[in-house]
Amino acid sequence: MSEFIIHIGTTCTETNNQIDLITAGESMTDGTLCYLDVDGKYWEADASAKVSSVTELRIVREAVTANDTTEALVTGYKKYEAGPSFYPLTVGARYYISTTPGEITTTLYEDTNNICRYVGTAQSQECLYFNPDHVFVSDDGTQVMDVIIKTGADKHYAHVQAISTNLWSITHGMEKYPSVQVIDDSGNNVCGVISYTDANTLTLTFYTPFTGTAYLN
Repeated sequence: MSEFIIHIGTTCTETNNQIDLITAGESMTDGTLCYLDVDGKYWEADASAKVSSVTELRIVREAVTANDTTEALVTGYKKYEAGPSFYPLTVGARYYISTTPGEITTTLYEDTNNICRYVGTAQSQECLYFNPDHVFVSDDGTQVMDVIIKTGADKHYAHVQAISTNLWSITHGMEKYPSVQVIDDSGNNVCGVISYTDANTLTLTFYTPFTGTAYLN
C-alpha cells in the first residue's frame, strides 16, 4: 500500500521530499534502503541478488516493524546520523546498493553475481540526495537491464474515474508495480492508499468519494 505526498524544496530537509507510505516486509531501522517485492511489501535491498535490488527502491524514514506501514523516501534528501556503517558519507561520492542488506556503499563490486545500481550522491557527510537509477548492471557487463530498455519505452497509464467513489479499481496491464499520482477534477492532488493486487491491477482507497484521474508510471 502506498500514499504519495509531494513536497518541493532544495535543502537537506526531509520535509522537502517526495514521500511514499509503504508496508514493511520485515523490521527495519531509520535510513534502511529497501526494495519492493512481489508481495507488495518492502524488504532490505541487497546487491547480491537481482530480486532484491532491481525493483522500486525507497529509504525508510523511521524504525518500523514487520507488516506495519511507514513513510519512506522516494526521491530527495536523506539526513543520516551516526549509526550506519557507511556514516559519515563521503562528500561528492556516488552511492550504490550494498551487499550488506539495507545499506549503501561507494564500492563497485568485482563479484559478477552482484548488481551495480546507483542510488544517490552525498551532498555532505550526513546528507544524501536519493535519486535511484532504474538502470542496473552486473560487474562483468553480462547483465544490463532497465525498465525502459526491457520494454522499449517506459510504460505509463492514465485512469479516468468518471463515477464518484472512494474505491477506484484499475487494470493497467503494465506488468509492474507503478507509482501513482491522483488529481481530482478540480486540479487538486489527492492522497490515497494503494493496494497492489498484482503487477497489472491495483485499487485506490480514499476517505471520501470523488472523480478525477490517476496517473500511473
